Amino acid sequence: MKKKHKQGGFTLFELLLSVLLLSFSLFYAVPSFKKFYQDQVFALILYDLRSAIITARTKAILEGSIYSLSPLQKNHWSSGILLTKQTKGKEIRSHIWQWGKKNITIEWKGFYSHHYLFFAPSITNSFMNGSFIIKSKDKCVCLTINRLGNIRTDKLDKKCTII
Repeated sequence: MKKKHKQGGFTLFELLLSVLLLSFSLFYAVPSFKKFYQDQVFALILYDLRSAIITARTKAILEGSIYSLSPLQKNHWSSGILLTKQTKGKEIRSHIWQWGKKNITIEWKGFYSHHYLFFAPSITNSFMNGSFIIKSKDKCVCLTINRLGNIRTDKLDKKCTII
């Protein structure tokens, strides 16, 4: 007696049902991935901004030179930040942080200037009091910098007022 060889696999109905379930799950998952991506980009810019401030403060103290942070484009901090070293009347570029994200804006409101931050090796010459306000469509964070260069992070509501 011959045994019938039964082939394994999906029937057409099972295949259509699995494709339908997969498409529904992707349909509902893609928007949450977009929000996750936007949150990660926001966190990355926040991290880069904090590291730029810490780098400038550390280099100024270790090298005994004056460093400044300024926007890459005139008065437009959202495009990126330029770290320059001030020596003998010359400015030497030290580092550049670039973002280019149009949906995230960064504003600097400083005690001394709205266009740059100075980091000096001594506290008496430092002019870095102020705050960065980082805004996206659904988030707002304030990075406050004191004269010593310490950074405090405050989460704000959508209208950028303190929670």
